[in-house]
Amino acid sequence: MKAKLLICGEQIIQDQKLFNLLREKVDVSFLPNANGLESAMQQRRIDLVLFEFSQNWQEDLRQVQSVRERFSGIPFIIVDGGDAIKAVVESFRAGLEDYFKKPYNPVLLAERVEALLKRKDRMNGAK
Repeated sequence: MKAKLLICGEQIIQDQKLFNLLREKVDVSFLPNANGLESAMQQRRIDLVLFEFSQNWQEDLRQVQSVRERFSGIPFIIVDGGDAIKAVVESFRAGLEDYFKKPYNPVLLAERVEALLKRKDRMNGAK
């Protein structure tokens, strides 16, 4: 069974090249913003979240942290177009697995998604 990836964010869900790279290896679901994140996580078995910060990254990070409290085993990768170093620092302090600045390389981002999913599989297999 393919892993399930949730891509959340207004711009990143429009990245056709990234989607084409990912869809061969994972089932991809889309969410335009963080408003329905927790609901989407409850309705589907999600293995990884690719989350794009909006201009209000502080609020987005609070929402991600809240969701992670309920779904602690789900890795998150952040994509951000802002220039606040504080956003990077706070994301890693919150325990998020990775952080990509825009413009990101879709090939590298897709490879990182795959690597985190493989690591998650290995960790789940060891339990």
